[in-house]
Amino acid sequence: MGRHTPADQYFHWETEYLRDKNAKNVAIIYNSDVSSTQKWADSVWPPLAQEAGLNIVAKEASPTSATDASGVVSKVVAKNPDAVVVLASGTANNAIVLALRRANFKGIIAGSIGMAGAINPLKEQGYGVFWPTNFSNLVETPEAKNFVGLYQKMFNNELPNNYAAAAYDEVWFLARALKQADSVDREAINNALQEVGAAGFDGALGKITYKDNVSQAPGLLIEWRDDKEVPVQGYGG
Repeated sequence: MGRHTPADQYFHWETEYLRDKNAKNVAIIYNSDVSSTQKWADSVWPPLAQEAGLNIVAKEASPTSATDASGVVSKVVAKNPDAVVVLASGTANNAIVLALRRANFKGIIAGSIGMAGAINPLKEQGYGVFWPTNFSNLVETPEAKNFVGLYQKMFNNELPNNYAAAAYDEVWFLARALKQADSVDREAINNALQEVGAAGFDGALGKITYKDNVSQAPGLLIEWRDDKEVPVQGYGG
């Protein structure tokens, strides 16, 4: 079976959105003690920002353990950015977003896939925050709607998250290959996996293909609004 698409590959939707919103000057607050967020801040986000014509006017580190991010936020807000990008893990996102709200920051707040689920307890204080991800249970494609319906039927009307959607597509990837191979022979199954992966298929995450055994999904932007992760039209999906 293949591996999921790295979250790195979805950030281009975010930089394009900020460009389209004329957010020229951008600040980054990130967790320096998490390898993924450190990587996003150092080597993923900056080149995408440059490509979109965005200026990074500040970049400040905040540890995941920080429950009060006001000091870091004060440094960032002093640079008068049009947008602040929060690259944090789990509930560390909450402390930074709350600090931005308390500092009366009026610009755009963007995030990463780490916002998913973590920002929910903020309710209306998190409204308007957006981030790139690979799935929303409000996507209107037939495949996504079918998956959501099946998931709710099995799990007492609970709504699925992106991890459930990715697992669902991985199982269907294998099922398609097994059907095509029509055999239990290891080589036949491997060849079928390669062929199905190269051809791709429409799944809960969108059009899925595989490259070097890694799934390639289109990704999308979602905004936290009305206690829901709402897709931002025109940016993936």
